[in-house]
Amino acid sequence: MKTKEIQELYQIKLHSMDTILHQISLMDQVENEQELSEIIHSLLQAIGKYTGADRVYVFDWETDQKDSLSNTFEWCADEVTPEIANLQAIPVSLMPNWVKRFENKEAIVINDLEATKYSEPEEYELLKTQEICSLIAVPIYANHQMNGFIGVDNPDLRHNEISITLLSDVGWRASWMCEGKSEKYGIVEKGS
Repeated sequence: MKTKEIQELYQIKLHSMDTILHQISLMDQVENEQELSEIIHSLLQAIGKYTGADRVYVFDWETDQKDSLSNTFEWCADEVTPEIANLQAIPVSLMPNWVKRFENKEAIVINDLEATKYSEPEEYELLKTQEICSLIAVPIYANHQMNGFIGVDNPDLRHNEISITLLSDVGWRASWMCEGKSEKYGIVEKGS
C-alpha cells in the first residue's frame, strides 16, 4: 500500500470511529423507535466502513421461546445485495454450533468459510448462499441473557480483535438501550 492510500484508509477509519462514538452518545436522547432505528442504522454503516465489511447486521430472537433468530437491522456496502428479507425466523437448528458458542459468550471469527464446510455444515450452507467468505459475529447480551448477535461479512480481518471489541461494545449498548427504552417508553417490542 502506498503512503497516500494508507493515509486515506486511516482517515476513513478515524471518521468512522468518530461517527460510532457520536451515534452511541445520541442513544441516550432517543425518544421513539424510529430515532433508535436511525441511530442503529448509522452505527452499522460506520462499523461497516471501519471494518471494511460488505455487510453489517443484527439478529434478535424471533420469539420468547428462543427457537429462531431474525435479521432486524442491516447495512450493506455499495453493490452488495441485502439479505435481511431472506433471513427472517431462521431456526436455531440451522446454526446449532453458533448458538452454542454464543451462549458461551464466544465470538465467531471465520477467516475462510470453506474451512468450515465439514466442521459447521449447517452454518456453512446458510452462509455460502450469501457470498460470504469471512466474517466476525459476536453475541449480544443484556441482563445476562443472550438477545441475539451482531456481525460483519467479509471484513478486513487484519485487526479482528479490535473489531470483536467494537462489535461487543456496540451490541451491548444497543441491546441495553432497546431494553431500557422499551421499559421506560414502551417503544421497542421484542419477540412479538
